Amino acid sequence: MLVAACAPGPAPEPDPATKQAWADRWCSAVADAEAALGTVPPAADLAEPAAVRGQLTTYLAGLAERLTRSVTALAGLGAAPIAGGDRVTQVALESLRGAHDQVAAAQATLTSGDSPDLVAEALAKVVPVVADFDPAAPLAGVPGSDFTRWAERAANCARLPALGH
Repeated sequence: MLVAACAPGPAPEPDPATKQAWADRWCSAVADAEAALGTVPPAADLAEPAAVRGQLTTYLAGLAERLTRSVTALAGLGAAPIAGGDRVTQVALESLRGAHDQVAAAQATLTSGDSPDLVAEALAKVVPVVADFDPAAPLAGVPGSDFTRWAERAANCARLPALGH
């Protein structure tokens, strides 16, 4: 008796619509974070620390919420159907989680007391995060890749100048 072992073949290639939709969701999450981080913090008029504290509290809460939404959206993408997609997702997640951690540190500083110096300290923590965020960082090393090929076809990726739209 001859018994043939049937090994499963390779998984079928995802269809183009799936790849484009995945890239579109990735770009939407990163573009939303870029827009959030592109919002300028309130001016530091330390002659009015209570007003600045209120503005900064509102700003940081909004920024933290938007970063959380972007991280949640990226983390919820699942395995990429595009070569290079998992790598750019991991880099983007690390970057956005780091930015969120700095925003949370600024929030903690701001709420740790009433001293006007805490307002300046909180601003000092968040200004570099906003100024130094580079939405192109996850894309380093992937130009011309399968990921960029599908991203160039996705509508939300036009919101990311780093993709050259």
